[in-house]
Amino acid sequence: MREDLAERLLESMISGRLAIISGAGLSVAPPSRIPLASALAEMCFERHRQKYGVSLPQSVKNDLEGMTTLFDGYNTLESIFLPHDVPWAVFRTEFNLGHEAIADFLWCAAVSLGVTTNYDCLVETAAHNLGGAADFWQSVSGFEAATERAHRPYLKIHGCVQRDPIATVWCVPQLDRPPVKERFESSKKWLEGVLLGKDILFVGFWSDWAYLTNLLHACIETVVPNRVFLIDPAPPDLLQQKAPRLWDWSHRQGVVFEHIQETGTGLLDELRGAFSRRFLKRVFDRAEPQYEAYSGGRFNFQEESARVLDTRTLYEIRRSLCGAMRNEAVQTKEPSDAMIPAAVAHMTLLAKGAKPAMDAYELAGKRIRVVRGAGLLSYVRAKYLSEPPPPEAYDIVICAGATDDGAAPNVVRGAPSPTIIRSGETGVWMTLESAYVECLA
Repeated sequence: MREDLAERLLESMISGRLAIISGAGLSVAPPSRIPLASALAEMCFERHRQKYGVSLPQSVKNDLEGMTTLFDGYNTLESIFLPHDVPWAVFRTEFNLGHEAIADFLWCAAVSLGVTTNYDCLVETAAHNLGGAADFWQSVSGFEAATERAHRPYLKIHGCVQRDPIATVWCVPQLDRPPVKERFESSKKWLEGVLLGKDILFVGFWSDWAYLTNLLHACIETVVPNRVFLIDPAPPDLLQQKAPRLWDWSHRQGVVFEHIQETGTGLLDELRGAFSRRFLKRVFDRAEPQYEAYSGGRFNFQEESARVLDTRTLYEIRRSLCGAMRNEAVQTKEPSDAMIPAAVAHMTLLAKGAKPAMDAYELAGKRIRVVRGAGLLSYVRAKYLSEPPPPEAYDIVICAGATDDGAAPNVVRGAPSPTIIRSGETGVWMTLESAYVECLA
């Protein structure tokens, strides 16, 4: 991703103006590999022939919109096509890096909202994988999207395979009858308000699911955004041909349009990495005075050099700074003073050449984890014992920000510092002050 583009997107994210609208192309990328509309139509065509012993007209074999409109005209869309002909299993697959990036952005409010025309639950699966599974909620109407959640709204304007597959939108006539009509109208009304003046990032939209693109246009046609970023590797003339209404909408007077010819999944992962590196820089800048007090020198953090860290390792550092356990998602976008002690620990480890390895560092043959502590060391440690087991045991856990609580002799190691607590499963726990004596000197 170009540096100038990254700066514009990061500015939009930090200011709370960026919204993401995703389409079928997002889920086509590996390892998800949800089929294109033409391939799915052929699968439905064959399933119908095998189940009923008769073939549909050849004219709809690769035309999903034509096929669903045909069933709708026979009044059998909900009774035959959706429950029997659609291979719903293809929508229950593995999420990709693009889904994970959107899930992260929604959890920590890096984007103001997410909208999709996809039926699959891959963003939700990725959100659950990050943590806080019970708290992530997809909305299928504007009424639901307006409800306060633990994350930014995620609206599925064409329905959801998990919520109610028979009520998903497959053709235009469905918009004229319940329950689709009420859902669609409330979504349109909600989007008219929340997208006004926003910067919109389109990803995976100019696919062969053309009818979904047209339905999205119907939902947002009255919205006047500030900027539109279109992420798609195809040339502009092809994009205009495939989705003329959406193309014209994004080129209206007063709207700044930018086409980035890259893959959506790849760019979203890069953007997630750029957001994480910028977050670290902002936190480390805030922690610089305390780091100097501990170490006696300055810390030179370069966002460029941090590019060697993959997005998931960067996420684990963010998780540590924000005080989230392994089974909790990061829900913080802005740096705070509470992060400073943990930041000092990370800065010291990095300055000593420690190698980040997902949720820990490798230094001098030891696996060292940093957690954000607040209050008594033994209390924080007891809280973290509720986590799922780590993928690999830690030798040392630095509880940065915790204070000495005079732990009982039977849990205190026979060492000079009284703030070192032994734990058989999670390593030796120590405060930041003890760590500077024991392993960071």
